[in-house]
Amino acid sequence: MITPNKTIPLKSSIIYKCIYILEKDFESIYLVDLYSDIINKFDSIDEFLYSIDVLFLLNLVDVNFEVGKISRC
Repeated sequence: MITPNKTIPLKSSIIYKCIYILEKDFESIYLVDLYSDIINKFDSIDEFLYSIDVLFLLNLVDVNFEVGKISRC
């Protein structure tokens, strides 16, 4: 599910689904609002959270958990 392999195609992987978050035009947005805008792109909230984690690890987004906001780096 996270990375593509023989059984998981690229379009179903988390790495590919990170693109949906990066394509969204925002400087800073609440996680709830971001998820509600792109909910149809993800099969579950787990995939969305994994995508946020991957983008955070790649230093492409910053997450403020106290406020619940995500911003681009």
